[in-house]
Amino acid sequence: MNASGSFRRTRIAPTPSGYLHPGNILSFVVTAGLARRHGAEILLRIDDLDQPRVRREYVEDIFETLRFLSIPWDLGPSDADDLLRGHSQLKRMDVYRDALAYLKEQDAVFACACSRSQLAAISPGEGYPGTCQHLRLSLDDSGYAWRLKTPPDKMIRMKHLRDGEQTFTLPASMKCVQVRRKDGYPAYQLASVMDDIRFGVDLVVRGADLQADLRGHHAQVGPGRAEAGPRRAELAQLVTTGRHGSDILAARGE
Repeated sequence: MNASGSFRRTRIAPTPSGYLHPGNILSFVVTAGLARRHGAEILLRIDDLDQPRVRREYVEDIFETLRFLSIPWDLGPSDADDLLRGHSQLKRMDVYRDALAYLKEQDAVFACACSRSQLAAISPGEGYPGTCQHLRLSLDDSGYAWRLKTPPDKMIRMKHLRDGEQTFTLPASMKCVQVRRKDGYPAYQLASVMDDIRFGVDLVVRGADLQADLRGHHAQVGPGRAEAGPRRAELAQLVTTGRHGSDILAARGE
C-alpha cells in the first residue's frame, strides 16, 4: 500500500483444472471492484503448474468468462497462446527452485514419505500429524515431499481492513505445509506465494473458508529473507449476500 492508502496490484489467479464455477466468478467480480476502489492494477495469473490437470478448453474458459463479465486486466496473458509463450508458471521454475534451495539451506524443511491417503487415515481433517518430522529422511532422495518445519506455538499477525490488526495461532491444518511435491515440482502453496512476491501483489481476494490458507502460506513461506515477501498480510472481510451467501476476504501483504 502506498502513502495515499491505495494498493498497487491485485490478482485474479484461477487454476485451469476444470471449468469455472460461481465461486470463481464472485471472486473475479469482487477483485475487480476492489481494484477500482483502491486504484490497483489487475494481474491475470493462471496457476497452471499442475500440468496433468490442465486442458486448453479450461484455459480458454477463463478468458471467455472475464471478457463476458467485462473485467479488464492490466498484466498477464492476453489469451491461451500468450500464456504458453511467456506467462505460464513453467516459465518461472527457476524462481521456485531457488526458493526451495533457500529453505533447504536454512534447514527450514524436512522430507516426508507420507501419501495423502496415509495422512487422511492417521489425522483426518486435522492437519499434518508430524509422522516424518523427526525421522531425518534425506532431502536429496527422490520420492519424498518437502514440508516446512513449523514451531508448535507459531503466531501470525494480520491487519484486517475492517477489524484492524489481529494475531492468530497458526491453524493446525496449516502447520508443516508442503512446499515441494514428491515428483520434485514445487507445491502450489510455494508457487503462489513466490508469484505474489515477484509480481508485487499486495491485495488478494480469498473466500472466507480459505482464510487459514492465506495466513499460513504467507506467514510461513514469505518471511525468511528480505526479498522473500510479505512480512504481514492485511485482511478485509466483505460479506456478500446472495442465494447461498458468501464471505470474501481481501488481503494485502507488506
